[in-house]
Amino acid sequence: VVKDLSPVSLNSALKSQSANVLSALDNANTSCVEFNMILSKGMNNSQVKCLQKLLNAKGFAVAGTVEGNETTYFGFATLTALKAFQVSNNLTTDGVFGPNTRVALQK
Repeated sequence: VVKDLSPVSLNSALKSQSANVLSALDNANTSCVEFNMILSKGMNNSQVKCLQKLLNAKGFAVAGTVEGNETTYFGFATLTALKAFQVSNNLTTDGVFGPNTRVALQK
C-alpha cells in the first residue's frame, strides 16, 4: 500500500504523533496513585491535577475543565467542586483536601 507522503500529510502525521507522545508523558507525570500532602487554594502541582481528575470523575465538575483536560492549579473552581464534594459526604466544608476528604474521595 502506497501512502500519501506529501509534506502536508507528513507534517500532519508528525503533529499527531507529537500530541500523542506529549499526552502520554503528561499522564505518566500525573499518576494519581497516592497523595502525600494537604492541598488548598493557591497551590499549583501535579497532585492538584489528580484531585481535579477525581472530582470530575465522581461528578463534582471543576468548572473550566473537562475530564482529561484538568490543570495543576487549585483555584476557585477546584475549591467550589471540592466544597460541593465535602458537603455531599458530610465532611467539614473547609475547601481543604486533607486526610478525611482524601479517604472519602478515593472510595
